[in-house]
Amino acid sequence: MKNILCVGTMFLVGFVSGGVHADQKMGIVVSSDPVYNSFTRYERVATTETVCRDYMYTSNDGWIEQGTSSVFGSTQGLLGTAIGVAIGEHIGGGRGNDAAKIVGGIVGNRVGNNMARSRSAQRVCEPVTTYTDVPYVDNIVDHYRVVVKINNSEYVVNRSYSPEIGRAIPVDLTVR
Repeated sequence: MKNILCVGTMFLVGFVSGGVHADQKMGIVVSSDPVYNSFTRYERVATTETVCRDYMYTSNDGWIEQGTSSVFGSTQGLLGTAIGVAIGEHIGGGRGNDAAKIVGGIVGNRVGNNMARSRSAQRVCEPVTTYTDVPYVDNIVDHYRVVVKINNSEYVVNRSYSPEIGRAIPVDLTVR
């Protein structure tokens, strides 16, 4: 019982004192340099550009206009056909007159439909933002490489903090 009490007391005194262990020596700090670890990180970068689109608008015409549009392409196409036929009638004579009317009607229809299309199209431009992840390297202190002097010999140890130069710190000299 007395031996157990004695060992317990020695353990408690060693634990509470937090002093230098048998494997440790006190060393004087000669230098302390940070050791960096590089990480690739990403930064989200926004890019805004103007994008334009052409929109075609359909009309809410009545059934006569819709019927005309389905046959002639548009009301303007019907008018162009009529004007083209009228012009073709004044050109040529006999069978050439019929051909001139047909060609005039086709060309007039095409011109009228092009005019209708240019009036119903609208160009809309708006800003569009896109995001891109751009990589960059970030250097973070991993630990400190500390050189200490013990009995005229220098040792290198790693610490998570940078101790003051000239200060005594505990150093574990056991080989692992």
